[in-house]
Amino acid sequence: AGAYASDDTVQRRLAQNRRNAAVLESVTAVNDQGQAYTLAELAATGTANKPIRRMELLTRVAGFELIAKERGDIAYMVTMTCPSRFHKKSTRADGRVFNNPKYDGSTPDEAQRYLSRQWSRCRAALLRAGLRWYGVRVAEPQHDATPHWHCLVFMPPTTDKGQDAAQEMTRLVRRYFLLNESPDERGAEQHRCDFKAIDWTKGSAVGYVAKYVSKNIDGHGVGEDLLGLDAVASAQRVEAWASTWRIRQFQ
Repeated sequence: AGAYASDDTVQRRLAQNRRNAAVLESVTAVNDQGQAYTLAELAATGTANKPIRRMELLTRVAGFELIAKERGDIAYMVTMTCPSRFHKKSTRADGRVFNNPKYDGSTPDEAQRYLSRQWSRCRAALLRAGLRWYGVRVAEPQHDATPHWHCLVFMPPTTDKGQDAAQEMTRLVRRYFLLNESPDERGAEQHRCDFKAIDWTKGSAVGYVAKYVSKNIDGHGVGEDLLGLDAVASAQRVEAWASTWRIRQFQ
């Protein structure tokens, strides 16, 4: 009934945040010049401040894009999703949610470890293929708390071995995130891996990834998420989900 995390989990996380904020407000730090600030004031100047964290990430993506254009590199948005056994719930065509009969009891952190393990293997294969890529990865929950990844990746048009980089990247990502496990199950071909080439003439890479960054930090400028929830409120649920399962949202 509660998207991404249960209502109890969300309320527990909000209470924890309030306690942490009270502690930060109650402690004052004094530097060697006699300037005094509360820890809350100091924390607000860094990435603990959600708007600053959002803008830091987007600034880094903009830097990647600047480098990519100078180098003549190409860019792709790649989405990877877990096999159905990791999903506790499924959704019918009419939007109704039901228990997934293939669910094997895996927790969201186990699903995250699966994605990380396959990513590690895929990275090693790409390196062997002579494909050198860089970019940013966003982990976010589906409605039943199962994580999936959105990766904005940049790469030269050809590998070190002279092969087409986009084709090689697509082939290897599909090998490790689709063909590695139950590739013929229903919906696997459509949902397990998704690739979108970024056309520099139609928009910036920042524009492609901004909504994923924002809705997983503070919901700024998103409006509603894919479930029709207010993005600012749903960002609190996402933060509770990431904290509960110790999932690194951005890398």
